[in-house]
Amino acid sequence: MPIATTRSVSLAYEVFGSKEAPAIFLVMGAMNPGLFWPESFCDALATAGFQVIRYDQRDTGSSTKVDYTTTPYSLADLANDLIELADALRIRSFHLVGLSLGGAVAQIVASQSGERCLSLTLISSTVDSRPYNAAMAGTNQDVGPLSPPDKSLVEYAEVMRESAPTSEAEILESIVEGWRLFYGDNGFPGEDVRRRVERARALEQGSTSSLNHALAALVEETREAYVEEITCPTLILHGTEDKAFGVDHAKYSQTVIKNSKLMLLEGVGHMPDEREFIVVSQQILREIGKCAG
Repeated sequence: MPIATTRSVSLAYEVFGSKEAPAIFLVMGAMNPGLFWPESFCDALATAGFQVIRYDQRDTGSSTKVDYTTTPYSLADLANDLIELADALRIRSFHLVGLSLGGAVAQIVASQSGERCLSLTLISSTVDSRPYNAAMAGTNQDVGPLSPPDKSLVEYAEVMRESAPTSEAEILESIVEGWRLFYGDNGFPGEDVRRRVERARALEQGSTSSLNHALAALVEETREAYVEEITCPTLILHGTEDKAFGVDHAKYSQTVIKNSKLMLLEGVGHMPDEREFIVVSQQILREIGKCAG
């Protein structure tokens, strides 16, 4: 993968489609490199006439690894990374697609660089991460009316805190098991997930810096002030079986993001499988087709 060196970090990225075509940036969720966007999904968008860029956010994949104790950062810094990547690639305007924490990053980009963002798609995301963060950290603080994550995710986090895996084999199994919890009713694509996890681990070369995303996510836990500034057309795609952010998160996002449209994906979990991603691509293309540029 090529590396773009920005003012802040070096970011690995991959382009699908023509570099002359309108751009779509894909922002993956916490602790995961861009390779978790399925190739078939990227190809579907590229075949429709777009330049599709999936990239490794800092602390993932082949991108810059950070010592968070000496160089802490926030979701706003991750958003700035994306803008600097666009600058390095000489892309002025773009469509944005963000999944989970990637959706949070995309919200900040769209709010602060609205003149460059042609459309925004939020997949399995929320504008208020406090219920998730508090539950996964094992705290009982009052974090408002939105639902906490499913008990299975909270129990998984508890196990990881109490008996974290040590060997590479144990780490791999624990990561795959965590992924299993994020899929919906249509089954868990275990072999595909395992291959992607193995590739991600190889790229990271033993680094655990991706865990820094959990710390960055605590800085802008709630983004109501950001999303009030979003002006571009916004598509909210949310699975009915999302165990991280219940459907109430998606409905709330629709109420606070102007010019937004909500579409629920029946039986889909927090992470769509490859077949479900094709449905996602179709919905994205339908909405992008309505946007000028």
